[in-house]
Amino acid sequence: SRTKIGEDAIHIAEAGYNYYLWHLNDDTQFYRIGLDKDGKLVPETYYTEAENDLWVDFPKEYEPVEYASAGKVVGYYRLHIVPPSIGEPVVTIRSTGWTTEKADNKKTIEVKVHKKLFTNYVCFAGDMSTPSGTLLYWGDGEEVRGPFHTNGNLRTLGRPIFHDDVCYAKDWNNGGSPVFKKPGQPQKVESLIFPESNKSLAYWGEEVNGGYKYEGRTCILLENSALHIRNVKIEKNAIKLHPLPQSSVIYIKGDLYISGVLDGRLTILVEGNIYITRRDPTDYNYNNAKYTGGIEYANTNIPTLTEENPIDPSDDMLGLVSNGNIYVHSYGWPKWGKAWPWSKEGEYIDTSYRDSSSTKNITIHAALFGYSTKSCYGVQDYNNLGNMGRIYFTGSQVFSKMGATYTTSGSRIYGYKEDNTFDLRMRYDAPPHFLEPKNSGWEVKSWRQITPP
Repeated sequence: SRTKIGEDAIHIAEAGYNYYLWHLNDDTQFYRIGLDKDGKLVPETYYTEAENDLWVDFPKEYEPVEYASAGKVVGYYRLHIVPPSIGEPVVTIRSTGWTTEKADNKKTIEVKVHKKLFTNYVCFAGDMSTPSGTLLYWGDGEEVRGPFHTNGNLRTLGRPIFHDDVCYAKDWNNGGSPVFKKPGQPQKVESLIFPESNKSLAYWGEEVNGGYKYEGRTCILLENSALHIRNVKIEKNAIKLHPLPQSSVIYIKGDLYISGVLDGRLTILVEGNIYITRRDPTDYNYNNAKYTGGIEYANTNIPTLTEENPIDPSDDMLGLVSNGNIYVHSYGWPKWGKAWPWSKEGEYIDTSYRDSSSTKNITIHAALFGYSTKSCYGVQDYNNLGNMGRIYFTGSQVFSKMGATYTTSGSRIYGYKEDNTFDLRMRYDAPPHFLEPKNSGWEVKSWRQITPP
């Protein structure tokens, strides 16, 4: 009889785990909020800053939940959740079950689950070629400080340095002597499938769902937790000051120009191109526009391969999602009545050379995603630049195609070389409501019964 009751208690504990997993499937970051619509899950305790700076106010333990069978309450389960971390990028679900018949005969299971996300890589490429079909290679002097994945062929020339996992789905075309810091690289793996649409993200950008929505060209200066927004169709381009949206999502049906410092979590979905600028894009007078140096988090203590556990780690996170391309901006600045940026045929201002040589590098902290089959990331026009130094990128890049950031002629370099560093938080985390692979679900990494419960 006691064995039967113990088996029933494990069955009830399994039911608790499955109920929580159901909510994780509905919202990958459910562990951050932990409140279900039915009101069955009621947090009893929350994590504090003393336990983990990044888990503050995440639900820790839940009140007991009734478990019914055939319309009759036959037992209870209680959940204890351990959020993912840099050292262990899994959600740990501990579920304790017991029967009404014998409440002292409790059984606990512990299940660790992980979900593959596009942001699990510092660079993810559907194919290592440009939209025009030009083949691209990781070249001499470039460093990839995080996992890299391509659904196509891996191409290497010279001596690029890879500091983490390197994965490809088709073949490896090697014309050089790449350095792999992690043993066993590169690896051949299965492809991850891009989503067919952006509807799941666009939903959260609608005003009725707590987002901001704009039509036409939009310029945004990030100023910590405030947004300076200039839209071409709103009150003659007036600059408006807004807080971060309640849903943490902005939806723009046009092009976006963006720069500045972010304090918080934000995702911006753009139907056109995204241009990352080095000066305030809301100021149409380039000579007056303040220098920003790109996009940076307010707290720059980002966990990376070289510093996995920084003091006071950053909780800021930005996602830029485009149906077009994402460019490091290099064309001229606009005047009233002029399209932005000015075309080459119009009056041309080289925004790069107006900065001193010490400020030619650009910093980008973000997760970048181009979900179109032709979307790519690169420098807007590297041919008309000199040697601009490097793009110091920290985060994750996900594109169907790859874009170029520089070219060479003899010993001369035109544009920016890349220095890509992985934000280790993205082993398990992503910006708000970020798009996910179609063929990715939660995987059980381990299952065990804990004794005593």
